[in-house]
Amino acid sequence: MQEIISDINVERNYQAIKSMAFRYLARYSTSSANLHKFLLKKLKDYHRKQNIDAPLPPESLIQQWEENIAKAINHLENLGYLNDLSYAQYTAKKLVKQGKSKVIINLKLKEKGLENNKYQLNNIIHEEPDNIEIYSIIKFIKKKKFAVFSIKEIDEKAQQKQLASLYRQGFDSNIIKTVLKWSLEEMLEFLHSFEQSNNL
Repeated sequence: MQEIISDINVERNYQAIKSMAFRYLARYSTSSANLHKFLLKKLKDYHRKQNIDAPLPPESLIQQWEENIAKAINHLENLGYLNDLSYAQYTAKKLVKQGKSKVIINLKLKEKGLENNKYQLNNIIHEEPDNIEIYSIIKFIKKKKFAVFSIKEIDEKAQQKQLASLYRQGFDSNIIKTVLKWSLEEMLEFLHSFEQSNNL
């Protein structure tokens, strides 16, 4: 690690950063932006620990780190170890299966460094936007045992609480009202059909 921090040899600096990136990807899936953020933070943290009297690295060194991180990320993308589109699709499908709304999924994708609009949900899962929302709503109410999945009778007060819970998740209000009119058989049939066509 010391050679990354202080070595002015650009090639050795690059090789050390690339090795660090490989080790991280061997353990975690991530986006190129998040990997860049992680590597830069790691370098700055280590520099601060090794240079108590001058914890801030010089701009010239930061610039070298930035260039070598970008070069390492480009290398990993060319090798296929880093693919933002595949990572976005994997993350989005996982969140859809958890019953998250489109609003929350898009926010989560941005949090993971997938800022570009091409990584928004409607652009990475090739399905009608309303169908994605319907599927997530059904998954959510099934998980929570709401509506037709309830194991006990629901009074009006309980119905309002369930609606409020769905609204807080960011689901489209019109789609919520439509789905809640469906029978148990209709919901289960939709879940099966959606999962078959989207390999979930």
